[in-house]
Amino acid sequence: MPISALPALDRTSASFKTDLDAYFLTALPIFSAEAEAARLAIVASEVASAASAATAVAIADASIAASNYKGDWSLLTGALNKPASVSYAGTFWVLGADLANVTAAVPGVSASWVPIIMGSIPQNSKSAAYTTALTDAGKHILHPSADTTARTITIPANSAVPYPIGTVLTIINQNGAGIITLSITSDVMRWSPSGTTGSRSLAANGIATLVKLTATEWIINGMGLS
Repeated sequence: MPISALPALDRTSASFKTDLDAYFLTALPIFSAEAEAARLAIVASEVASAASAATAVAIADASIAASNYKGDWSLLTGALNKPASVSYAGTFWVLGADLANVTAAVPGVSASWVPIIMGSIPQNSKSAAYTTALTDAGKHILHPSADTTARTITIPANSAVPYPIGTVLTIINQNGAGIITLSITSDVMRWSPSGTTGSRSLAANGIATLVKLTATEWIINGMGLS
């Protein structure tokens, strides 16, 4: 970002006083504003670089884990250390922490596993009241047209189902289906952009997306949501 040069001042010039006024009233404020803009641009670049580096590290970790694929989780026994990945319940999982006993840490139940989303959003169709599970992370929950009854879908408290921060859940209410009430147990579900909390209603043909922001707070937005 260019910064305008400050003009030179000649103390012996007959116009020195006028030049000095222009220096402080015009040239110096412009210089200061441009210098501050340049500083902010540098800071933004540093932040973006740090974020890119963190993303690169995460991708590298996932790649290393994928290259250490251990097969079907249900066939494993004993200790399992990082890096490692497994398949279970139709999803690939990356190990986030060393396990003394792999059979005691079920993917989708234990927070030691993180699902790998492979360019699509798997479907979990529900025609009854439903409480989401850890295995729903990265999936869409469909309330199909065939079920015209109003239903409730509940996000459990973090103490019961510790979704990793950044988990995304998508809820779809198909054409002709009954209204869905989206509720949360004890934790906070905040509606964007109003910021209000509490249960929300999702009409037929509506799509809602929830993102976990902290251990006990989700944000929700979408079409057909009220």
